Amino acid sequence: MSDFIKDGTGSGRNAKVGVANRLHTHSLAVSVPSLATSLGDAFNVSSELVTLTTAGESALLYIKNNEEEALSIITEFVNIGTATGSTAKGIIKFYLNPSAGTIVSDATEAQVLNRSIGNTQTLTADAYKGAEGKTFTDGSIIALPSPGGAITSEYIIPRGTSFGLSYTPATGTTSQQIQIGFLVIRKYITHTTD
Repeated sequence: MSDFIKDGTGSGRNAKVGVANRLHTHSLAVSVPSLATSLGDAFNVSSELVTLTTAGESALLYIKNNEEEALSIITEFVNIGTATGSTAKGIIKFYLNPSAGTIVSDATEAQVLNRSIGNTQTLTADAYKGAEGKTFTDGSIIALPSPGGAITSEYIIPRGTSFGLSYTPATGTTSQQIQIGFLVIRKYITHTTD
């Protein structure tokens, strides 16, 4: 066996080595979300626009991974309308592995869309949208980000585990609209181009 890579352009079996003994390569950098989208492995999961009329906490979005592989939540988005009755900011909570509460026991399917338009692949997950007064009764609170806009983070959801988001309007709020969603991708992309 040779210790050298031979110059073999065009054959598909050997690498090209230049006169300066440099191996010629060609690569293309693609972000994981872009690759997942092109393969049909990226999904938007979102609630509807919900009107909250009290300052109590409301569970608004829940997802449980039923895929064979892990899922990754790349970015969360929050659209928050102007509050009536208060000018203070509300509180968003991220829940790790919630399994109970009225968002689960009185479930309403969330909107799940494949980001590759026209792709028929689906996400194998329980995805539920909440409403005012819906609850999480377990799970660990893992983050309290500032509300509004896109929240860039990454959480890995192994098979059988779950993730949830809630919102609590500021004290004194009598009306506020909010919509929450996130980008979900299959974490371990096994597709090849060969």
